[in-house]
Amino acid sequence: QISCPAFEAFCKSSLEGDSTKRKLLLEFIGYICTDSNDGKCALFLKGQPNSGKSVIGAFISRLFDQELVSNIPLHQLGDRFFRAELAGKKLNVAGEISGNVLRDISIFKSITGNDRIAGEFKCKNPFYFTPRCKLLFSGNTLPLTTETDTTAAFVNRIRVLLFNIS
Repeated sequence: QISCPAFEAFCKSSLEGDSTKRKLLLEFIGYICTDSNDGKCALFLKGQPNSGKSVIGAFISRLFDQELVSNIPLHQLGDRFFRAELAGKKLNVAGEISGNVLRDISIFKSITGNDRIAGEFKCKNPFYFTPRCKLLFSGNTLPLTTETDTTAAFVNRIRVLLFNIS
């Protein structure tokens, strides 16, 4: 039996003591630790300002060597130079989702779907890789999208953990 009083206090305050929220958080931490992307999902921490979203994002980031963590915002995943930063990473954590409409969800779908994608570092040749990193985003709202397949392709790939208490 492991005792983690600080974690339990966090869950009691920031997750309102909700055992379902605590279970989702622990399941996602476990998923991040695996090498499989078969879950085909990303975690979105959504809620009030000063509610613990950044605390849990920082906590999860510190579970790994910093060389294995990237911080590419959701709206920049489609950029070929930013996308290259995901190669060899275990986790991508980014806070504060932009209020702008997410116009292209194809790279998000590819990353969560085990698809091979192209990346490029500036002044280097493009290369192809299959991202193994898990995606963790946080913000006060969920991203808006204009894609027509939003309900099936985007919504089914996100898991939302609500932080209601500021």
